[in-house]
Amino acid sequence: MTTMQSRQKTSKLLVLFILVQLIFLAACNPTKGHTKKKKASSSKELIIDGYTFETTNLSAKIFLNGEAIPQAQTAEAWGNASNNHQPAWCYSEKKNQVGKHEVLYNFYALIDSRKLVQSSKLLSKEKMEAMLKVDFAADELKNIFKNEFTEERNFSGKFYDLQVINWWVPSEDLNEMERVQALCWSPNENRVYFSQLNRGNGFVVRCLKK
Repeated sequence: MTTMQSRQKTSKLLVLFILVQLIFLAACNPTKGHTKKKKASSSKELIIDGYTFETTNLSAKIFLNGEAIPQAQTAEAWGNASNNHQPAWCYSEKKNQVGKHEVLYNFYALIDSRKLVQSSKLLSKEKMEAMLKVDFAADELKNIFKNEFTEERNFSGKFYDLQVINWWVPSEDLNEMERVQALCWSPNENRVYFSQLNRGNGFVVRCLKK
């Protein structure tokens, strides 16, 4: 065998060895694309009656026109806002699953003319009224709801946690509705429903996705 033939044979063996190593590494380590796909499929998504909601609660401190939403952290300040039908927000006493305080709003913040959220994130008035008449089975939502933040504040300013989820859900023409409604989930009853609650209560706000 000539020196040239020997070199060619060595080069072929080297290429074959590299290919085998690459195939082995690919089998042991998922591709970047596969990793992204797995991550996307594992992210929680809350869908109720065909509507997809945000996966985090609202945390805005200003209205859409740039004016500040009044903060009412003390019980006295919160109670005054409730009695005077004024918008207010506060930080929760407890922290959420990631160690941060949630932002609670009274209902007056949702119906203020300065607007709390964009119109694209509002539940339509017709859909809201239709949903008020229905109780939704929550079996498929249990794993999502069980990790949601449950602390609330009543109209007098007292914080409490009954392990029941109450959300203010922004929708069209809220101020014109005869009854004030919050989307609720009770682990004991295991159902999603709308409940009539005091406008001065402090709940998290959950919006629709755009």
